[in-house]
Amino acid sequence: MSEQVHIEAQGLTVAVDGRTVLDGAGLRVRSGQVLAVTGPSGAGKTTLLWALAGLRPGDSGSVSVDGEPVLTRDGAVALGVVVVPQGNALATVLTASENVVVPLLAAGVEPEPARVTAAAALESVGLGSSGHQLVEELSGGQQQRVAVARGLAQAGRVLLADEPTSELDAVNRGRVVELLREEAARGAAVVLATHDPEAAAACDGELHLDAGVPQWVRPLPA
Repeated sequence: MSEQVHIEAQGLTVAVDGRTVLDGAGLRVRSGQVLAVTGPSGAGKTTLLWALAGLRPGDSGSVSVDGEPVLTRDGAVALGVVVVPQGNALATVLTASENVVVPLLAAGVEPEPARVTAAAALESVGLGSSGHQLVEELSGGQQQRVAVARGLAQAGRVLLADEPTSELDAVNRGRVVELLREEAARGAAVVLATHDPEAAAACDGELHLDAGVPQWVRPLPA
């Protein structure tokens, strides 16, 4: 990916049942950068990623990719925004490979290239021999890695990863963080929500949320 891309949020506020869960968040992540979003459970990390992904529009403020407003999930997909959701959201009745292939087919990739891409993505997360297994046969950590592989395979312009290392051992945590860095090196803008201080330290900047209020720990390079 040679083109430059950036995702930007300005004054992003989200309220749920009258309670503000995200209060005036602002960020700008460019191609080649990885931003860590940190904070305790319930701090607003997932809400921020959902807003960036067009899954939960802000009550005020804005989200854009290369200046194009993100108003819906379909609009975000059209702009190349890929999500690795917390809880993996895999189809348990499909195999690991099928879970990775289906979004590629939906995006118009031909079946054989989709299978080749899926196999390479599963190999990258250490599951090259598990593609034929049903998701329900895999451990929680393996399922999480399938979800990461599914996100990587889509080669998005923007990658939003919500706690992708939470169920992984140290080796696989390091592997996933390195893969996210490789996505940035490919040219994606990457946002990683994480509880893991080591994962956060490996990112280019860190935005901390506490009760929805953002504070920069390490601003991204301009």
